[in-house]
Amino acid sequence: MTMFGSNKGDGGEIVFLGLGCDFGSSGPKGCAIAPEVLRTLNKLNGSDGNIIDISSGRDLFHLDTISDFGILKYREDQKIESYLKGIELISENIIKDKKLFSLGGDHLITYPLLKGALKAHKKIQCLHFDAHFDCNPIDHDSRPSHNNFVSYLLEEEGICKWVAVGQRGIGKKKNNPSNKFVNKSLSNFKKELDKEIPLYITIDCDVLDLNEFKAVSYPQPGAGPKMVDLLDALRILIKDGHKIIGIDICEYNPKMDSENYLYGRILSHFIAEILSIIKPGNLN
Repeated sequence: MTMFGSNKGDGGEIVFLGLGCDFGSSGPKGCAIAPEVLRTLNKLNGSDGNIIDISSGRDLFHLDTISDFGILKYREDQKIESYLKGIELISENIIKDKKLFSLGGDHLITYPLLKGALKAHKKIQCLHFDAHFDCNPIDHDSRPSHNNFVSYLLEEEGICKWVAVGQRGIGKKKNNPSNKFVNKSLSNFKKELDKEIPLYITIDCDVLDLNEFKAVSYPQPGAGPKMVDLLDALRILIKDGHKIIGIDICEYNPKMDSENYLYGRILSHFIAEILSIIKPGNLN
């Protein structure tokens, strides 16, 4: 089973990768099954290859432009380090000449994905949509997790800019973790990005307004952006000429969803809309 019934492998210009893990999260489990649930919801048997938005008749993308590398599931008998290294190697090999679209899993997946991307591109900037900063301090006995992976990545020389958008809630004031790190609103983050540097985008589903999306392990109160706001931001980035090399979407928890996976279906439509924006040759 593949995303939208696409071909298996890495032959598409945009390659999906599922990452079935949630060991990086200290809270409610369930994100590990998200890649499988999303593929089940997006099974389009008999499609002629042209995927449309049914309500408007608008063309979204053609299946020829995408493929699905499959789901890399974490096994309980597997060393965490070897699993993360496997993600890193896949990312490095795919992202050097294709767009990698990864579906988690908890937010730790971004750590090995970007480590691999750095081997392919040497220099990267990251746009991080999330209700949380995920840059907890690194202690002597720490290991990368969903709430500190940003701190680890900021230590990488090749990460030249980290732009965080969407954080909300209450908490203690913290020092800026790095001079490469900036926190901006959805209306003014674009000026922080350099069109000449490859751009990686990571989206934690808890960034979304709770009135629109609730199936997350760490919901944060307060007004968050809508999916349409993030799509508009992506359109502007593409129109302005930014080179998006990879996107990941994480922290969708099907165990927090309704029986018929309402929020999984909403997320599926969101993913299809993203494809319509980042597909090759699109300048909309």
